[in-house]
Amino acid sequence: MFQKCLDFVEQVPDRETKEIFLNAVRINTEGKVYVEVERARATRALATFKELDGSFKEAFELLQEIAVETFSSMERKEKYDFILEQMRLALVTDQFNQAQIISRKINPKIFNNDAEESLKVKL
Repeated sequence: MFQKCLDFVEQVPDRETKEIFLNAVRINTEGKVYVEVERARATRALATFKELDGSFKEAFELLQEIAVETFSSMERKEKYDFILEQMRLALVTDQFNQAQIISRKINPKIFNNDAEESLKVKL
């Protein structure tokens, strides 16, 4: 059901309603393991909106709530992309120690795989 809800976000016409919708998805998926991926996607979309408003610190704090490295149901590429986004926002907000801690969540061997070429570019 929450997967369908996230699909409907694209059809919402205005940004304010999208933010309300994404917050509702986050609230209803909190603490539920079987919808952790949907919660992470909703949080990332909400963090993108915060970043567009110039609230980088709020966006960083939103992403820090989600521990995607423990998700077994999320694809590896999406997981590492999420972690790289956390690192980027940590660097933007001048939280270098936090960025170093986040960087340890990434296995460097993933960059040896040609299928993960887009993640190399993101670095």
